[in-house]
Amino acid sequence: MSTAQPAKPEDSYVANLEHQLERMRRRMEAIQEIGTALGSTLNLDRLLRLIMSKITDLMAAERSTLYLLDEDRRELWAKVAQGAEDREIRIPVGEGLAGWVAKTGQSINIKDAYQDPRFSNTVDEQTGFRTYSITCQPIRNHRRKIIGVVQVLNKRDGYFTVEDEQLLAALAAQAAVSIENSKLYLKVVGKNIELLDTQEQLKDRISEMDLLFRLEQQMNQTIGLDTFLSSVLDETTSAIPAAGGAILTRHESGWRLLAKSPDYAPVFRSLPLEHQGVTRRIADYDSVFLCNALCEEELADEALSDALGVTLNNAIGLPLQIDGRRLGALILVNRRDNRSSGFTDEDLKLLTVIGGRAEVAIMLANQRQEVTKRTRLAAIGQALSGVLHDLKTPMTIVGGYAQLMVDEEDSQTREEYSKSITNQLGALKGMTGEILSFARGESTLLIRKVFIHQLMKEVQEALTQEFKGRTTLTLELNYRDAIRLDSGKIKRVMFNLARNAHQAMPEGGEFLIRTAESDDGQFVDFWFSDNGPGIPESIRHNLFESFVTSGKESGTGLGLAIVKKIVEQHNGSVDFTTRTEDGTTIHIRLPKAMRT
Repeated sequence: MSTAQPAKPEDSYVANLEHQLERMRRRMEAIQEIGTALGSTLNLDRLLRLIMSKITDLMAAERSTLYLLDEDRRELWAKVAQGAEDREIRIPVGEGLAGWVAKTGQSINIKDAYQDPRFSNTVDEQTGFRTYSITCQPIRNHRRKIIGVVQVLNKRDGYFTVEDEQLLAALAAQAAVSIENSKLYLKVVGKNIELLDTQEQLKDRISEMDLLFRLEQQMNQTIGLDTFLSSVLDETTSAIPAAGGAILTRHESGWRLLAKSPDYAPVFRSLPLEHQGVTRRIADYDSVFLCNALCEEELADEALSDALGVTLNNAIGLPLQIDGRRLGALILVNRRDNRSSGFTDEDLKLLTVIGGRAEVAIMLANQRQEVTKRTRLAAIGQALSGVLHDLKTPMTIVGGYAQLMVDEEDSQTREEYSKSITNQLGALKGMTGEILSFARGESTLLIRKVFIHQLMKEVQEALTQEFKGRTTLTLELNYRDAIRLDSGKIKRVMFNLARNAHQAMPEGGEFLIRTAESDDGQFVDFWFSDNGPGIPESIRHNLFESFVTSGKESGTGLGLAIVKKIVEQHNGSVDFTTRTEDGTTIHIRLPKAMRT
């Protein structure tokens, strides 16, 4: 039988040496792995998790925790915690063992934590973990300043040794390098981001200044207001990407909408004074307008949507006003880039700057228009004063001869001629007197009872001679009874409308005058219709304003302005419908019982 040989002392020594060498090899590999990670990534979370994983493994511990120092709050907070769910743990500096190390900068190695008066079991109670042995080291940066604490809990095969403390100190130094490198990297990245932000802001300011410079140049050039405002919309929808924009301006007879989409010609719309779309509401606001979501009712504006050819999803706008005087509104709709949130506060700032130039341009154009109007009115008044003065004598003489013709041979014919001459001279005198009164801002009415059929007979006689067979005149008198008005001025209205229609149809056409009583019996409606080319779109929005003309030879632009003034003096109303190449209808409504 063989018998077991007792172990030799040298064999035990060799085994122990091999065990220590294996531990040393593992530690060197761990340190090398940590060093490689330090050179390959600046991800602080990844580095610290790697370091803490190696510490736990090499020191045969149950758990390792790394705390970073929050100097502002004077707290330690757990950045990495092995063996526990992700949660944040905060410990005031000076409280517990880790807090004591952070405060004093001294390391500790304790066999039974619960026997140490400095130990706080708060974290154990929060996590359900039971702490026994513990070793804890401060983490210092290159300036020896404490930036955190690393602690290792519960060695599995006994207690932590001096060798463990030395290893933990070495690994804590590695953690310090990771933390400092990450802070430095984040600081550099932050500075770069700040620099890029500043650069972008500078670019924005330069772009803004370039835009304002271009608008200022255009505003100082001799271009019309419409052309300038169209350029404003082009520049605005380029600087703030939008599906389209519009400018609403106020005129004597209503609102005017100028709408513009990128790459398309501007669209003009005349809107009534009672228009209630989003553009009108913005014009009445005292502050800016921003609507990106949940505001469909506020965005309702059929005229704007139709002019731009889009459904309004979001919008940004501001009222245009100077010194409390409301001029209109500027609006952009449907931001075109990938921003799901729509328009921004930065967009609003830029739009406000652009709107300021539009306000100035509109104000200056209105001032120039007022000055021009007053100047031309004064000039017309002065000129006609002289003309009327010179015409008084020959008109008196002609009228006298016309009266003498009654006593001559063939009295019936001469009486008809005399009546015609007298009527025409009276019309001429009334016409020139009306123009002069309009130029001077005077208005007088001679109200009397007039029968429509008799009034229209006189109008027909005069217009038949005026049309000279080129234009066909048709009367449809559905109302022929009496009405109270100034017959001379109303005939002046009809002559102006007929003359406009006649001039608009140089190749000939039809002119229809139709009358009818209103449904409530309080008014008489007059319709004056032609089948000419229609009113040009460019003047439809201010057709009844002074000096508005489509370029007719010898036209003064006063005819329809006088029409509107006379109708309003009679407490009536006037409007129109027109279609290109399909004619125009002027509708006038007068009260039957006009009183002086």
